[in-house]
Amino acid sequence: MKTQMKPPTLLRVLVVLCLAACTPPVATRLDSTIVVAPVRPAPWPTAEIAPPDAPPVIKKIWLSNLHLREGSSINGTIVTSTNVASVEVRTATFSINVPRSSFGQFGFHLKVLVFPPLLKHTYPLLIIARNTAGVAETKTAYLVVE
Repeated sequence: MKTQMKPPTLLRVLVVLCLAACTPPVATRLDSTIVVAPVRPAPWPTAEIAPPDAPPVIKKIWLSNLHLREGSSINGTIVTSTNVASVEVRTATFSINVPRSSFGQFGFHLKVLVFPPLLKHTYPLLIIARNTAGVAETKTAYLVVE
């Protein structure tokens, strides 16, 4: 006896398409300005001098880790042009205004306490540098929350 293959129903097709659309991409290669290593590399670049009205430039980004677990932490240092007024590190679940230590030098430390199970996912991590006029430059990495 031969079994007939049923054509996929519209509902099945929609479910598969929704699952594919909801799955975030996994970065295979980071932007060359982003370094992921347990220790910040040396020598570390200095800020690029720029007039206030020039577009912001992200020169280098160091992140200690892109895999977060409960109880872990992430450190980061961002070097920009001297006209950058603020740096924001943002995902769908949190946003950090990164403190400035000097012109063009920003750094942060984030300690993770707990994650609700629904938040364990891969997220685009946006590093956004803005000048005083609000002009932005953005770099993207992918943060895995486990």
